[in-house]
Amino acid sequence: MRLYFENNINNISKLKALESLKQKIIPNNILYSNEGLFLIEKKSIKKINIVDDFIEKNTINNLNFLIDHSKINYEIVHKIPFQHHFIKSNLIYYGLSMKSKIFLVIKENNNQIIDFYFETNENPNNYSIQEEINTLISYLN
Repeated sequence: MRLYFENNINNISKLKALESLKQKIIPNNILYSNEGLFLIEKKSIKKINIVDDFIEKNTINNLNFLIDHSKINYEIVHKIPFQHHFIKSNLIYYGLSMKSKIFLVIKENNNQIIDFYFETNENPNNYSIQEEINTLISYLN
């Protein structure tokens, strides 16, 4: 699930402070077309199927979040639509370790931040998840 800041935070530009917590960078090459969204990977093409679910508001240590419970499924395909728009970006994952249960994900295109959110499979009300969120945010203050 993804946790989006309900209000934009001004500190996101202080990403240099998080550099020591950078865990991985994943290319995120997406084709946008009338037939849907497609993820282009080194050896495969996957159609992105988003299963919408509910969005809830939650406050964690005086920060308001929108929690998106939607699921993303992938279907391997062997062709891409003729008419499409291609956007190449990177997903940069910041966490306390590679085994963290939650990551701050920054989506960049041409060194510009185009999206940011926390990503986890755990309950965001879990104390350890909230502590990790607080620690990551403290680097931005």
